[in-house]
Amino acid sequence: MMAYNDLSGQVEEKFGLVYYPKPSDHYIIRKHFAVYGDHLLFLPQNELKVYMISLNNLNLEKTVELKPPGFYIPMPKSFFLLKNYKDDNEYWKTIVTWMSSYSAVTRMVVLQNRYLILQIRTCNSKQKKFALLFYDINNNFFLSNVIYTNDLLLAGEGDKALLYFFNGGDPMIDEEAGKLIINIYQILH
Repeated sequence: MMAYNDLSGQVEEKFGLVYYPKPSDHYIIRKHFAVYGDHLLFLPQNELKVYMISLNNLNLEKTVELKPPGFYIPMPKSFFLLKNYKDDNEYWKTIVTWMSSYSAVTRMVVLQNRYLILQIRTCNSKQKKFALLFYDINNNFFLSNVIYTNDLLLAGEGDKALLYFFNGGDPMIDEEAGKLIINIYQILH
């Protein structure tokens, strides 16, 4: 990750937050960003680790290992190591398997400048497809609540406590997902 200065057009800082010692397809791992006060929060979708970067001096100030819920299924560390696929179809089957078989972080939102909300797959046919994990940032990222839903989180308006979802899941891999139906929820205390 690199921070650019808009005025000079120059790179101010380079961050090497995630390292891959062997050739890998790491570039397809989604990276999530959210602003919390004077910090930028960074989290790759394949781990529950938040990197807090100061927006004032661009220093990595803190790394936080988030407590996973009991149903969390981590992705094997070797999953994204470079493999030889017969064709694009085999490659995409692997990606869909990953997206539906492991608790990947699908989205990240900071709500009311206090809660870090992560959405992950439950990977359990007896539960709803996704879980919203509410981490209380002001309480050392304590996992304070879990809400289950079949809808895919798209984005949130932190100050208004509004969350926007694709109805029925991820249109890329969930057949019943509504590509044109957006559900809007407001989180009330």
